[in-house]
Formats: sequence, structure tokens, C-alpha cells
Amino acid sequence: MSARGESAIEGLDPRRIQVVCWSILLVAFTVFVALAVGGPWAGWRWAHLATRRANAEVRVTAGGLDRCLGSDCLPSLREDESWQAPESATLELAGGGNAAAFLRFVDGSTAQIERFGRLRLTRLRRPLFPFGIRRPTIALTLEPVPAGTALLRAGARFYDGPPDRAPDYHIDTPHGRVSLAPETHVQLRLDDDVLRVAVAMGQASVTANAETNDAPPAPSAATRMVVVRRGERTVVRRGAWPSAATDRPENVLPDSDFDRPPVEDEGWVASPVVADTAAPPQLTHVLTPGGRTAMRFAREGSNKTPADLVLARDFEAFDLTDATWLSVAATVRIDRQSLPGGGDRAEEFPLIVTLVVGDAAGNELRWFTGFYSLAPDPSGSEFAGARVIEGRDVQVTPREWTAFDSGNLLDAANRRGFAGWSAAPVRLKRLEIKASGHDFEAWVDQIEVRWK
Repeated sequence: MSARGESAIEGLDPRRIQVVCWSILLVAFTVFVALAVGGPWAGWRWAHLATRRANAEVRVTAGGLDRCLGSDCLPSLREDESWQAPESATLELAGGGNAAAFLRFVDGSTAQIERFGRLRLTRLRRPLFPFGIRRPTIALTLEPVPAGTALLRAGARFYDGPPDRAPDYHIDTPHGRVSLAPETHVQLRLDDDVLRVAVAMGQASVTANAETNDAPPAPSAATRMVVVRRGERTVVRRGAWPSAATDRPENVLPDSDFDRPPVEDEGWVASPVVADTAAPPQLTHVLTPGGRTAMRFAREGSNKTPADLVLARDFEAFDLTDATWLSVAATVRIDRQSLPGGGDRAEEFPLIVTLVVGDAAGNELRWFTGFYSLAPDPSGSEFAGARVIEGRDVQVTPREWTAFDSGNLLDAANRRGFAGWSAAPVRLKRLEIKASGHDFEAWVDQIEVRWK
């Protein structure tokens, strides 16, 4: 060592040299402890939290299925063909509404997509090791397609472990998220503007999409999320929060109380059919002295000539394929009618409610009920041929509001039902409110079409 280096060392404070040496030893010991203890702990932690991607077994049960991985699309699957679909795969039914595909996930949970729709396997994960603490995840995204209604039946498997380890099974849609508790079976019906959720077993949490459903006032957390239990259902409409869970049928006519006049932009169309233009029937939206908002159908000065007036609303082929309930409820009033009953053909009533449905072959089926206050008189000198049909038509007290409920039209025991038709209705197409006859004055305060 040079003389200069020796003199530099000799000039250092021995206590400072001691501090530096102890510092180096302390750092080395800390690194050793970190490697000896922290390394195994980090490995243990990683092993408990690590997950791996899982596939879903997909089997086409009807029609065909288009499949894509990112921007790359694979050959379509046909009926009875299977595929191990990885995470991020996109499945879209191809079959004009008659296609279906069944999915089974790694934990035994299932899903079945039907009708129309696009399903993306957003995230499929399971713990990498049996002792892992991460929850298995099944995250799906259901999207509508312009062709029609997407139907998804999802089933979460039985789980009896710690609640915080229960699988995370949820389905995202444009209108909200549906999260399934273990051993839950749920049905989702998704259209462009509404999500309908029905629970057959267990319970599901339905949360509105806060990014798109931002209608004021801002809801509370309880309003934004609804728990739906066995036998209950909820509806999430575009720009709205979930409806309260209920086991009652849903009214699919949102503007059913006539708080405001019906307009064509909302699907309502009024069409008078008259033989005598000198006395056309009048349709008006009226606030009654009792505070009701109602539609008034009226005609006078007919000189015993017939005329019809129809207020109709189109449902754009609402899917009834899986319906178990279909009914019509209305609050009506008849102030006067000059033609008794329903006329010679039992089709000229001061008020007629008609429901138009379609069967699988495209045929139209019609159900209707005529309301009247003036009963036919077969022995009368005038209009002796006027008649009604027992079990179909309803006599009401003049100038009094009457509540009507058809009961379940799909029930074979209901005389007003569709049980007599050769084919079951699969589409709800149109509602018609009609006034027919000579002179009349009839009112409709509220009308509902209920479905489940």
C-alpha cells in the first residue's frame, strides 16, 4: 500500500470504522433473513393465491354455434358437436332463433344459451393448487343481437365450504350484473332495452350498470342492487334501476295507466273505421272529475249505422315461448250504448279488448272479450238478434268503473284461455282496444298485459 493510503487509514476515526463495519453486517443479516424467511413466505403466498385459466365444455344441442377467439373465428359448430372453449372465447348462436348450446364449467356449474344472443367467456379461473384460497371465477358477458331475445339459463353448483371461498359466478349484460349464490338456478331474458331475471332456485343479486343507468335521482346502494329469491323476478330497463323483486307477473305494457295521451312514437296507433262519415267516433284523453286519466271512446248521431274505432299497440313480437302466465287486466266503464249486447254477430260491443299472439308456424291467434252494459232482449221489437257469448263477454253496471282480470290465458281450465287452439302462442304481437256499434260512450282507465 502506498504511503498516501496508509496515512489516509491512519487518519480515520476508529469509531467510525466500527460503525461502518456493523452497518455492513446488519445489511447482510437483513438480506439473509429476507431470503431465508421472505422467500418461502412469498412462495407460500403465491401458491395460495395463484390461479390458472380453465376451459368450458361447450356442446351444441340445437342449430349451430359460431365461435371466435379474439379477432380470429373458427369453423362453426353444428348440433351434437363439442368444444373445449377457453377464457375470452365468444359464442354466438346461429339458427334463426332455434339454436341452443350447453356449457359446463370446471366446478360443475352450467349455463345454456338459447334463442339469439352473444356470450363471451370473460374470465374462467380456478386455484392453481387444491389448497389455494382464491375463489373460482366464472364471469360471462351476455350481449343482445338485433335478431331477437337472448335467453340464458345459468346454474351454480352446490357448495358447502366457507362462505368467503364460494365460487364467484356472475353474468354481465349492458343493463346490469347478475351474481349467483351457490346452488342457484336463474333465467335471463335480454333484449336491446331490458333485462329480465327470474330465479327458479336459490338467490341472485342483480346490480344495475351504474355507467349506463344514470337516471336521476341517484339511487342508494339498496336501490341499485336487488336480491331475487326463489320464485321471484326483477326487471332492469335501459336507463333505470332494478324493479323490486316480486313473484307477481310482470306488466309488459309500461304506459298502461294513460297518465298521458298515447302517441305513435311509443307504439300506439288509433284507426277509425266508419261507414257514415257524418258521425265518426271520437277518441280523447280525459282527466275525469274523479281524478282518473282515461281514454274515452264515443259516438253519437249514428242513425243506426255501424262504426269501429281501434286503439292498438304493437309489442314487436315479444317472446312467449317459455311463458307460464299470460293475462289481461283492465279498468273500464260504459256510460251508454244504443245497440244491445254485441250485435247480431256478437262482435259489436261498446268496448272490446283483443290480444293478438302468434304460434310457432307464424299464424295469428286472437283472444278477445266484449264489454257491454245493455243486455240483449230476444223478444224486443228492435235489435232482437243482438247477442253475447257466455263465458267470453262481460256485462258491467252502467256508469260505474269495473275492474276486469282475464286470469291466466294459458291455463287449460280458463274458459277464456288459448287452450282451444291447436298450437301454443310463442309471440305476443299486439293489443287492441276497440269500440264498435252505433251510438256508444266507453272508457278505459288502465289496461295491463301480464306475463311470466
